Amino acid sequence: MQRRISISIITVVILIVSGITIWAFFNSIEKTPSTNNDGDSNDLTPFDNNKNCTILTARELYENMTFNLSEQTDDPGEITIDNSILNLSYASFSEDDCIIIHDNISIITYYPEYDYTSVCFSWYTDEYTKVHVYYHFETNITDTYNEEDLVEIKLHLKHVDVETTSMIYHIDIFDEQWAGEEYFINNVQNILIDEGLKPMDPMFITMVE
Repeated sequence: MQRRISISIITVVILIVSGITIWAFFNSIEKTPSTNNDGDSNDLTPFDNNKNCTILTARELYENMTFNLSEQTDDPGEITIDNSILNLSYASFSEDDCIIIHDNISIITYYPEYDYTSVCFSWYTDEYTKVHVYYHFETNITDTYNEEDLVEIKLHLKHVDVETTSMIYHIDIFDEQWAGEEYFINNVQNILIDEGLKPMDPMFITMVE
């Protein structure tokens, strides 16, 4: 029997797994410096020319995301994991825009079975609610980076439209994470979008002196 899940439960899962949230851009925190997004951002060589990049904390980027699930049919009722349309976008950015995450690492963990390192940024939205956002990098970089290190991750926005047997995806991701449609289809686990994205090259993260 197909399991049905309410919209509220789906939203909670997304918040926990990959940091997708409601409209709240730049809410209650101070902005980091930023510039216009009008340059050539197709060059994925990191940190050579950041003048056309927008600099944000992980929280600011997180709070710029919008997410929703909708039915592929007009039938009323609860939204289900299968046969749905997943929309994820960054409200203030366009495709190819350059974004730099400038923040302190909260948790860093190497997973030898998968040979990648997970870099986590986290914060409290209130006294009891803590949000975690993860970015994955190839190989073991824990000898170079530690918890509380101030780092920058340079990314370029990419929009993809992908249809699998169970869901249609209209999503904004980052070019540095994109391995291709076949990889995404073979690895994505419905709303767990991160499973369809590859760990990034460590060249896209750097220490801030």
